[in-house]
Amino acid sequence: RLLSCRRKHTATVHSVPGPLFLEAPLVRLVERVLSRFDDLIICSSQAVYGRYRGLGVPAKKCVVVPYGINLEARVPAQNRERDLARAELGVSSRQLVVVMVAYFYGPKRLVHRGRGIKGHDLVLEVWPLFKQQHPHSSLFLVGGGFGRQGEAYRAGLLAEASRREEMEDVHAVGSVSDVSVYYHAADFSLAPSSSENLGAAAEASAFGVPPVGSAIGGIPEMVVAGVPGWLFSSGSAASLLSAMLRAAKDATARAQFGQAARCRAEEYVDERATSKAYADEIERAGLTVVSRRA
Repeated sequence: RLLSCRRKHTATVHSVPGPLFLEAPLVRLVERVLSRFDDLIICSSQAVYGRYRGLGVPAKKCVVVPYGINLEARVPAQNRERDLARAELGVSSRQLVVVMVAYFYGPKRLVHRGRGIKGHDLVLEVWPLFKQQHPHSSLFLVGGGFGRQGEAYRAGLLAEASRREEMEDVHAVGSVSDVSVYYHAADFSLAPSSSENLGAAAEASAFGVPPVGSAIGGIPEMVVAGVPGWLFSSGSAASLLSAMLRAAKDATARAQFGQAARCRAEEYVDERATSKAYADEIERAGLTVVSRRA
């Protein structure tokens, strides 16, 4: 970015995938300076946009275009697909199925020190309490560790969890190439991150699976159906448990919320629309030569 400002005919577009790096005070200080050299900053959520506006970036060079999702490849399950998915996973039609799709990230040094940012530890803490009220329920944790640190963190969490009660129906799946069977089987999904953009809430919404998510970052931009209790206070076990119990209680609300979630995905993260919006914003800004970095 510093070099591009010296080249009169080179424009710089900064494409920002999420807010995590802006949550570190030192990085935020550096970005306050570097953002001045960008011709256009494309934020992937309103949450990121708010961060940059807070740094003093003028509105005219800061826009919101979410990262898109291929909605044709991610569709809500019909009854038969749901039954087949549950049969494949070995759960009955009467079982309450909760899914969380996320890598295990080891704790960061600069932000949220001591905790993995995706909230797996919080879910594993809450699950036994949830099972006491919903004994016929299963939890699928889909995702491996991100790098060696993530794998070590994952192994430690699962080893500790295995010693607790009510954990027999927790399935740590690891990384998979296709997550559709888990979403097709799910009653609701979890996005309990302490730092996040749209994250798994967007993917779950594409599958028509209502997300229970922490009220941080871009997650509230997906959880907009107005169902009380589906957003919870990040890092709070009591708040997460309350949200999960509300989600588990009302099948009608889950169905309605699932439909609303799919509609939200169609209006906000359809990759056909977001790709066009990305190009349109660059054209609107009058940029012809672009150096794009993520």
